[in-house]
Amino acid sequence: MRKALCFLLIYLALGVNLDADTKHKRAQNIIAVGAVPVISSFIFALQRGDMLRNALPEHFKTRPMTPKLYNTLTPHQAKEPHFSIANSTNTLNLEQIWTQDIDLVITMDRVFAKSLQEKGIDSLALEWRNSEDATAVMRRLATILDAKDEADRYIEYFWQKLNFIKTKLKEDHHKPKVLFMDFSTLSNPHIIADWWIDQAGGISATDPSRVVEKHSLSLEQIIKLEPEIIILSNPNDVEKIYQNKILSTTPAIKNKKVFASPSGVHLWAHRSSEQPLMLLWAAKTFHPNLFREIDLAKELRYFYATFLNYALDDEEIEQILYPI
Repeated sequence: MRKALCFLLIYLALGVNLDADTKHKRAQNIIAVGAVPVISSFIFALQRGDMLRNALPEHFKTRPMTPKLYNTLTPHQAKEPHFSIANSTNTLNLEQIWTQDIDLVITMDRVFAKSLQEKGIDSLALEWRNSEDATAVMRRLATILDAKDEADRYIEYFWQKLNFIKTKLKEDHHKPKVLFMDFSTLSNPHIIADWWIDQAGGISATDPSRVVEKHSLSLEQIIKLEPEIIILSNPNDVEKIYQNKILSTTPAIKNKKVFASPSGVHLWAHRSSEQPLMLLWAAKTFHPNLFREIDLAKELRYFYATFLNYALDDEEIEQILYPI
């Protein structure tokens, strides 16, 4: 019988003193629960995909590059996502965890992580909402996964790109109002969208001071917000929003400024290690003349080869940048 799992719960959030967590064990066998592509993207960026044991749940296989990258970078994954019960996000088969010698469960749900702690399951709760969180997440994972050099390289790249964009934006004065949304649910699903819109030289149409992740909208509110650019989470919705007669007077729609977010391991507009690429894409989309020098295909080749050890071909780059 595997020795009893010790208690471990780490919260990575703004204002938390991460240096206070001085005792923890290094993991070898990991499962991700909930936002599996998001969590795995952090692990992939540290080139530790061989530590992941869970299969990719079916509902994350709709975007072509997600299963392709996940299956390539997670060589020891289970054949079935059997760690979860009935495909539930927050219900685990604890017997499977114990018998298969799982060291760590990673989630993005604090409450769920705490419930695992109470059951004696090592758990790590991740949050990524701003620039500082990017460093905190990678530093903490690097310690647990023994990947300091990989984390240092990623963090250097992250701040290099962030500072490059910040410097260039000093030359430009107009900030377009940008709305990121899931059109099918009429919502802005994650706070991080407000962050990357701001960092890329835009003004978020939704309230950047909000603390709740999901922000609901209505068609009437979208009209009142008058976004100049709309970024959609689902590429299939681009044509739908153009055909919506109620929104026809919205500046973004009148000026054909509706785009689908790129998507690799996960949707770039959501929380993932691909955020530096989202910043570059957004900056070039918001300010095409100012960021004319950005070669997105070149940046993709470098990022995925350097951090994920994956060589993209031309077709895959096209799939990521233009998911429609």
